[in-house]
Amino acid sequence: MMIGRMIRQFVMKPYELYQARQIDTEPINTVGIILGPYRNLTTLTASILMLHPNCQVLNHAGMRSLQWRSLNFMRKPTRKTFERFVRWAIYISGKGIRGNFGGSITYSHAFQHSEMNNLYKKRFGDNLIKDKVNSLVWKESLRIANFLRNNNIEVAQLLDKFPELRFLQPVRNPIDCAKSCIKTEKNRLLPGLDKNSGEEETISAILDEYKWFLEIRERRPEKYFYFMQYDFDREMLINLTNFLDLEIDEIWIQDALNIYEMRSSYKYSAKILDHYKKEVKVKFQEYPQFAEELLKFVN
Repeated sequence: MMIGRMIRQFVMKPYELYQARQIDTEPINTVGIILGPYRNLTTLTASILMLHPNCQVLNHAGMRSLQWRSLNFMRKPTRKTFERFVRWAIYISGKGIRGNFGGSITYSHAFQHSEMNNLYKKRFGDNLIKDKVNSLVWKESLRIANFLRNNNIEVAQLLDKFPELRFLQPVRNPIDCAKSCIKTEKNRLLPGLDKNSGEEETISAILDEYKWFLEIRERRPEKYFYFMQYDFDREMLINLTNFLDLEIDEIWIQDALNIYEMRSSYKYSAKILDHYKKEVKVKFQEYPQFAEELLKFVN
């Protein structure tokens, strides 16, 4: 299967790059990269951003770009590579399939819900690439985080090279996130874990992802943005649009507030709650405000 995909990419990549050359990158103000564990509101966040008239979202497609030096601006940090990636990302976000192959976020499970799909079609019809793109957002969270760490890439240097870059992280209730990761076997993708890793290990690994985000954020905090699951409101949406250098769009804000709904159906044992609280206090001693925000999930 993997060999077949690679052969297909060798055949298709020149065609995709040729077609993408016509994409105008001049209006692009920001290129946002979503980080964090899977099952962490990333799809919902990306889908809501896709409802904005000037935001274009690429879903997954890391398997189609990270191994290509001509597109991987993280490994080959030149302006030419960066702009080639942006053009290609916008082009392939106009089509695609669900899953790791990726493409348009409209193929994701979030758009299987009629309300999300109807809101999009009401404003944009069948057009999967916006007429004016001011921000490109790439949703390939944990795969990118692992790539950056495994290849010892200095994120601060990337930000110096490409001032348009932004990093975004939603924060779901970490216990819910862990339970969902275990249910879908996504916990195997967290550093040091496999599909048989238990709740406590998975919770700790998810907290480590959040801590890593805070650590790389220290040198250029204005280039990073996070929000808690319980803070999804008008103020947060305005802050997010400003962060991505998008125009404040009142229709989008109302659509986002109407579509956002997060309920927890998971039950927590006293042992898991105790583990979570202890881990938060230990891991985030240097980030007391963030620790306080994390503890709100269980307090």
